[in-house]
Amino acid sequence: MIQRRFFFKNLGFFLAPMLIPSVVLGSLLIYIASENARETAERSSLNLLRQYRESVELIFGELDSIRQTFDYNYGVSNELKNILRNPSPALEDYNRLSIIKIFLDAPVNSKLYLHSLYLCFPNESGRFIASTDGLVSLETYYDSDWYASYLSEDVGTEMWTQVRGVRRYRFEKEPEQVLTIFKRAYPYGMITSDGIIVINIRLSYFKELFDQLIIPQDQCIFVVSEGGEILLQNREAAYLEEIDLDALLSREEASFTYQAGRNQYRVSREYSERNHWRYLSIVPCRSQFESAGEMARAMLLLSLLSVVLGVALSNQLAKRSYRQLEGIIRLIDSAQKGEELPPLPSRIRDGYGYIQQNIIKTFLEQSYLKMQLSEKKYRLQALELQALQSQINPHFLYNTLETLNWMSIRLTGKHTEMNDILEDLSGILRYTLTGANDAVPLAEEIENTRRYLEIQRIRYDGKFEADWRIFAPQEDYRTLKLLFQPLVENCIYHGIKEKEGKGKIRIILTPLPGRLRIRVVDNGAGMSCERCAALRQQLRRQEPPEQIGLFNTFKRLRLFYGDGFSMQLFSRPGCGCVVRMDLPYPD
Repeated sequence: MIQRRFFFKNLGFFLAPMLIPSVVLGSLLIYIASENARETAERSSLNLLRQYRESVELIFGELDSIRQTFDYNYGVSNELKNILRNPSPALEDYNRLSIIKIFLDAPVNSKLYLHSLYLCFPNESGRFIASTDGLVSLETYYDSDWYASYLSEDVGTEMWTQVRGVRRYRFEKEPEQVLTIFKRAYPYGMITSDGIIVINIRLSYFKELFDQLIIPQDQCIFVVSEGGEILLQNREAAYLEEIDLDALLSREEASFTYQAGRNQYRVSREYSERNHWRYLSIVPCRSQFESAGEMARAMLLLSLLSVVLGVALSNQLAKRSYRQLEGIIRLIDSAQKGEELPPLPSRIRDGYGYIQQNIIKTFLEQSYLKMQLSEKKYRLQALELQALQSQINPHFLYNTLETLNWMSIRLTGKHTEMNDILEDLSGILRYTLTGANDAVPLAEEIENTRRYLEIQRIRYDGKFEADWRIFAPQEDYRTLKLLFQPLVENCIYHGIKEKEGKGKIRIILTPLPGRLRIRVVDNGAGMSCERCAALRQQLRRQEPPEQIGLFNTFKRLRLFYGDGFSMQLFSRPGCGCVVRMDLPYPD
């Protein structure tokens, strides 16, 4: 049981310093790594979207030159309108048409990403001009479904896009995917459109742009048209099934976290003012924090190693401590039985060795200590006997004073001043003998001091008078016995006795919040400022001054109240002295 207790104590001692720093530091590193991973992923996603958007807008910038050829070249547009609207074009029309066709063929032949260009103005024959093929009819041309989109679109839409499949030949198994850009043609100087420019871009070129970008494996990038149609997508991912794309498109933030079921995704957005496309990047949050997960696994492994090491060390130390404790127990049992103890160890290697050495030393010194205790016991008994005998003398004196008092009354037949002195002296003696160390009511202490002052007044033939000013309740407050007598005695012997003429002693008791203020004031000879400062210094250092009564009162107050009281001394030559005390009210 004891060994198991040692084991768990040592286990906590080792594991706490090892696990706490590693857990705190690991958690901090995981948090920093997670934040860095999130910020890096956001910057990377935004940079990818911005880079791809700039590449797409560069293509649109090149296509603007094609549109401007027909928007601002009024002669070309007008000639083409006349040819398309003429049911039977002449040879000269075909010659002019071949020149116009050069404007369409040139960009298609020079730019690999262009599949074809169409230019159409409304006509009854349903004809339009196409790059490479020239003048063709909607009824016979292999690509004519774009015309339905043109007719169904609102006339106020200047440009829109559509992903279509175009099959040039019937033997082709899969149609070629193209991104069709519809751009209304405006005659020069006109604000209404009377034609359409159709630009077909190979969708494979945009996918090649995706391949040129370094995109993480589980990151999906979308290009969405103004109408919400997905134009481009870099890959298919299983997690896209639980994502509401319309909800993502409705958000306005550049980067945000999207919750879908139990999974979280980090979404970044870019918007193109040129073609009103929106670019979205979706990355699962779990992939962004792979490095943080690796750090967490490393921290867990480190914690497990710390636990294993702590258990091994704790087990070893528990066995060692148990063996040492058993040695101490055997040593104590031998000492209690009086058996012979082993010799003192030559070296102290640990705390247990120190304990064993001290046990042996204690056992060896035990006999000597017993002798000293016996001697002290006898001395204390002798002192108690002496104290009991010393109490006989004060009681004898008290009884003798009472006898003198009654004898004086019997001899004189009346109560005289001598009887007053004897009664006051008996009261003082009785007050002093009863419970010398007990606290007494303030009223009793005041009454005893009055008796003392009355005896001194008769002795000095009325050389002074006492003035009591009591503003505090006397019965509710208990104070130290013989508190006032040493102070008023100093006033008489060191102040008024040295003064010419009649003196005055004033005792003032004033209640203050939480304390009682007592001032003993005389108008005696006083003392110099240097002497007063020296007395204060002696009281602070607890050095007995010449005025023993003042010092004894200070010491007794410190023993009775602790540090909860204060005593201050003030004096001026020829003006007297003031002793001020602040005593706390008892709880």
